[in-house]
Amino acid sequence: MPSLPGFDDEYFDWVALVESVAAARDRFVFVELGAGFGRWLIRALKLATEWRGLTSLGVAVEAEPQHFAFMQQHLCDNAVPGESVRIVQAAIDARDGVVPFATGRPSDWYGQSIARKPREGPTIDVPALTLETLLAQTAVDIVDLVHMDVQKAEAVIVPASRETLRARVRRVCIGIHGKAGAIVRDTLAADGWRCEVDYPRKSTCDTPYGSITFGDGVQVWRNPGL
Repeated sequence: MPSLPGFDDEYFDWVALVESVAAARDRFVFVELGAGFGRWLIRALKLATEWRGLTSLGVAVEAEPQHFAFMQQHLCDNAVPGESVRIVQAAIDARDGVVPFATGRPSDWYGQSIARKPREGPTIDVPALTLETLLAQTAVDIVDLVHMDVQKAEAVIVPASRETLRARVRRVCIGIHGKAGAIVRDTLAADGWRCEVDYPRKSTCDTPYGSITFGDGVQVWRNPGL
């Protein structure tokens, strides 16, 4: 029997995923932004199909080339049917275009991000898509859960995507980096989203499940309009 998820700062990512799968009817749609090797993508698809017996669709976006290759291999290793997944090699941003993206150490680091300021180290130019463009290109209408781990880009993506999120996304689980927490919180609260989880980065907090030390912060919000 599979073991329970580790009791750490990703516990609420698991809670958001399981609750979203449990609430889905007939079909489960999951979008992972900053997917790395697609670990949440695989977890979402397996939960939806093997636990709930649902038709499922997973969309994953990753800009770092080696991580994108890792994700392709991960999908193959887990025998994920091609019709159940759409993966896109790009960055998610506030507007469509091309952005410089920091690379390096792909085998042991997953903190690569859009390079918004001059920095040391290698960068490459990658396509950038808005959430609205991504959903259009992948033919997705309503999303049950967006999982976002985009290394501070949440501070620009969430405000820029507020109409798409409000109209088409039931729940979001967002890793919080830097000073993005207040921007994400203020944007979603102003649009009527209901906060389910909000723990700051680099903190130790008492939670309903016990004390947890957080590296990245986490916010989970549910859209009452959907």
